[in-house]
Amino acid sequence: MSSSSEYVWDKTVEYSFWWNILIVLLMMTMIIIGSIGYFILLHSVFGKVNFSIGSFLVKCLIIYIFSVLFHELGHLLLAHKFGYPFRIFKAGCMEAYNNTFRNIRLRPIQLFSGGFVMLNFNEVITSKEVFNRFFQKDFFYISFGGIFANLLSVLVGILLLFHPITIEIGYLFFFYNLLILLAQFIHPSDFTKFQFIQKNPMKAAVVFSEELVVNKRVNSFLENLFHSYIEDTLSNKVIDQHTLAIIQRIIEYNGKNKQANSKEIQHFISWFITNFTFISTMQLRNRIPAERLLYTLIEYNLVEHTEFKNYKISRYANKHPLHSYYLKLKEY
Repeated sequence: MSSSSEYVWDKTVEYSFWWNILIVLLMMTMIIIGSIGYFILLHSVFGKVNFSIGSFLVKCLIIYIFSVLFHELGHLLLAHKFGYPFRIFKAGCMEAYNNTFRNIRLRPIQLFSGGFVMLNFNEVITSKEVFNRFFQKDFFYISFGGIFANLLSVLVGILLLFHPITIEIGYLFFFYNLLILLAQFIHPSDFTKFQFIQKNPMKAAVVFSEELVVNKRVNSFLENLFHSYIEDTLSNKVIDQHTLAIIQRIIEYNGKNKQANSKEIQHFISWFITNFTFISTMQLRNRIPAERLLYTLIEYNLVEHTEFKNYKISRYANKHPLHSYYLKLKEY
């Protein structure tokens, strides 16, 4: 971080802000071009068209719902194929929990909030053999399951273009899924997360770190994996936002289970408190996990709150962003 720092910030795992901006601008350009193309297409097929904004928005909404649903189902189906149960399935306003769709929930207010699938790794990743299989094969297919679904949807959209009755729906279906595919180049996404682990295999523990949050106890293999990751990372004196996130979760996990923190973590806490003023000036993606770590240290009485009385912790730091979903999990 600075020349006098004991730990060095690993900038090789940083994601380019300007790359994300470039992709967003490209997507906006595509939306403009796609909108013009939509009207040209309708005019060329049907001649004069009486355009209804209400009808258009309803069609866009339906296509959006199905595009997100197909993407998340792509992840879920491949995860199921390889034997990974899910904890949470969310696609727009549709939610299911604890590896069953029997009590599916609909939350209209969440309609435009995208989706995600959280798997139960604690039940499956219980040995080195399964761990190796996951990263050699399963991780690729599960990560790209949603991308495969959107690629298939693009092809379906193209096929629908060849009939006058389905040409409008086909165009919108093709276009929406093309945008979703382009968004995969913005971090965090399925593609960029997979790419990150491929480039940084020593950070494999990051993939499973939510298990520390949603379980009262994780299996012994994962517990040792997290401790080995932290021990190796802190021994090398090179840290990043993922390090802060996992340390925060381990401290919280140890606190819930009345376990002592390792000497490496205790040493890091001392350094972290001393250097927090500098850390708090870093970019938002680094500052947020740092603030969550600070909040956890205060919560478990590992640091005096008065030491930071002049620092205002973000309201996002004191509660996990998925807390409202986790409340419905039986293990949480």
